[in-house]
Amino acid sequence: RFIKVLRGNPQSLINKAKEIDQIVRGFYTQQKYSYYKAFFYQLIARFIAWFTFFMTLVFIDKQNNFQSSGVLFAAFSVADYLVGILPSRVGTTEASGWLVFKVLGLEPAVGLMVQCLVSLTIILASGLGAFTIFFFRFIPQTHKNQS
Repeated sequence: RFIKVLRGNPQSLINKAKEIDQIVRGFYTQQKYSYYKAFFYQLIARFIAWFTFFMTLVFIDKQNNFQSSGVLFAAFSVADYLVGILPSRVGTTEASGWLVFKVLGLEPAVGLMVQCLVSLTIILASGLGAFTIFFFRFIPQTHKNQS
């Protein structure tokens, strides 16, 4: 299937990419409230992820302050983005945790353990989020134009 995409008209792919680019660029100017809302949610989510990472380090009894855990969290995030292009990604985040700690001169086994614990918390949080669907009804609101 992917080969058919490559054989297609490249100009139509470029036009579609330009169209998507214009939609993304226009999001801020057309929907500022939604833009700031999404930005705020992303900021809160990043802070919670950073704090979870810090608490994981505290849990495994590593003497780290909040700032050094921020540097480690940033390194883990960059490593995760770099391996994000790989298909399947089974075990790649854990390996990147090992590599980050190894490169920074820390115990690589601790990096592996931290990344495994962070992955487990993500799985648990996702599972709890999915479980709440059974108790709450999320019905998208559609507005009909009455003309």
